[in-house]
Formats: sequence, C-alpha cells, structure tokens
Amino acid sequence: MKVIIFLTMLCISLTILGQGNTYSQKTEQEAIKFAYNVLKVYYPSNELCVSDSIYDLDWNLFADMVDDQTKHNLITHRIEKKFIWDSPVYSDAISSLFGSDTCDCCKYIAEFSEPYKGMIRCDIIPKDGKIGVYGVPRISIFLFKYNEKGEIFQISKTEVDID
Repeated sequence: MKVIIFLTMLCISLTILGQGNTYSQKTEQEAIKFAYNVLKVYYPSNELCVSDSIYDLDWNLFADMVDDQTKHNLITHRIEKKFIWDSPVYSDAISSLFGSDTCDCCKYIAEFSEPYKGMIRCDIIPKDGKIGVYGVPRISIFLFKYNEKGEIFQISKTEVDID
C-alpha cells in the first residue's frame, strides 16, 4: 500500500514539475517573446500585458486556416490530452520573461498556452474578464508557428464570438 501511495505522489510531483518547466528552453522563450512583440502591433501603447500562467486553450479553432500537417497537429492535440482540460498553471518562466510588464494599467491580457509541436496559442482577454453577455462579444485568438530558433514564421488570427 505504501508503494502505491509513493508512486502516486511521485507521478503527481513529476506532473507539477513538468508543467513548471514549460518555457524554460531557449527556443520556447524566444518564440513567446517574438509572439508578444507581434501582439504589441495589434495592441499598442501599453494596452497589453502577459498573464503569468499557462492556459489550456482549444487548438482546433484554426483547423480550417492552416495546411494539412498543421491541421493534423491541431486535431491531435486534444486527443493526446485525452480530452481533459487543465486549469491554468502559474509559470515562473513566463513571470520572469514578462514580469516588468505590469498589468495595472493595461486593457487586455494575453493568455498563452504551453508550446505544442512548434506552435503557441494565445487568447486576448479584457483585463476585467468580462466577455459574453456582460462584456465584449468577441475575443481575438492567435496561433503562432515557430522554427527551431524560436522565430515566428506563421501567424493565424481569428475572432471568436462569445455570445
């Protein structure tokens, strides 16, 4: 019985530790910084800050906008996760990368996903969190594809109606 408890605790610890290592590699860090710089074109003048958490976002929203290989990767993402959605997880790496960008006076917050097969997803959410019936009727979502150097080479953007 003690072995089962130990193995369960070990698996949980490794899962939490693995989530904390997201964006710890140089390629991933370069990609998210590059993606943020692209987003600042859409949201200038300190209107945008980055959340210090990693979000489990839907990828298949872009399936009709990309090539066949990317479409396959987008569709298999949720299958690989066994159709389980995770809660947001605090990221030391994201916090240290964007910690100087304060969210006190911004209008929007960029919520990034964990990297997946050379891609990053991002939702742009109003700072007050009001979307749908009581807030903005749509949000902007982005898909960034990056290479082995962390350089973004493809960007897809769409609007999602919340109401």
